Amino acid sequence: MPMTRWLNIFLRLDRYTDRLERDRARFVLLMLALLTVVYAVYVTLVNDRVAPDGQRVTLLTQINHYPVQIVLLVLPFALVSVGWWLVRSGRLALAVWVPLLMLYIVIPGSVFIDATSTFEYNPASATLALFIVMGGVLARYNGILVTLIAACVSLLLDRGNMTLTTTVNLLLLYGLLAAVTSVFIQFNASSRAMGMRVADDERQKLSELVSQVTRKAASRVPLAALLDLTVELIVQKYPQFYHAQIFLVDETGVHARLHASTGPTGKILLARSHALVVGSFSVIGQVTQRGEPLVDVAGTAGSMH
Repeated sequence: MPMTRWLNIFLRLDRYTDRLERDRARFVLLMLALLTVVYAVYVTLVNDRVAPDGQRVTLLTQINHYPVQIVLLVLPFALVSVGWWLVRSGRLALAVWVPLLMLYIVIPGSVFIDATSTFEYNPASATLALFIVMGGVLARYNGILVTLIAACVSLLLDRGNMTLTTTVNLLLLYGLLAAVTSVFIQFNASSRAMGMRVADDERQKLSELVSQVTRKAASRVPLAALLDLTVELIVQKYPQFYHAQIFLVDETGVHARLHASTGPTGKILLARSHALVVGSFSVIGQVTQRGEPLVDVAGTAGSMH
């Protein structure tokens, strides 16, 4: 329970009313937590540094030889606090840059590339590709531009033992990766815009339907005629629905009786005074008992009629 309570406090995003923004804020918090764990493991366990006495040491133990390293040790953890505060205070536009800065520091040698590396490809050169992708995910086009420039500058400042051809190939790879990430972001934005347009069209369609029914109700037409109009409009406005019915609970509260229906079968049911028991194993029975919408897929196991 205490762990759950602390997680709820850490991930509370009450300031974000938009679902997409809330998901982005949650992703930033999770990235901060992940990078904190990765950096803690790196500074305590990874022994890729060489002390003056020739022994390989971790960044944590290297502080004894180079006290200035304490800045690099503390900075990422300070950034986590800043990023968490920015997210919780609703400053998401600034908060997205904090994980990128942390990632740039956490990448082994991405900022201070080891010039004594004996590998043709410095390990950081491949990891910087991830840095560019994360820039697009977190900060979109501006993130891609900034991370691409940072990755190229880091590579050019200290190429280690990489040849000129290898360096050029890596720069081209970074550029291609930035372009692909940009296309993906554009595609995602277009898909989201299309979804929003479809949602707007559906809302407009529903608004027109409600408006027509309201006008008829205001003209004091008989209830039976109003219900018949409603089911006909539903079928007209939503062609994917081949059938529509309206049930009303009777005075006893025991039965939901059919009052309007479309199609020949609906007319037959109306003539029979078709009714269903409230609470029965049917869509109408469950809806009238619960007082909330219910969607059921016909033909599946346990489906209702």
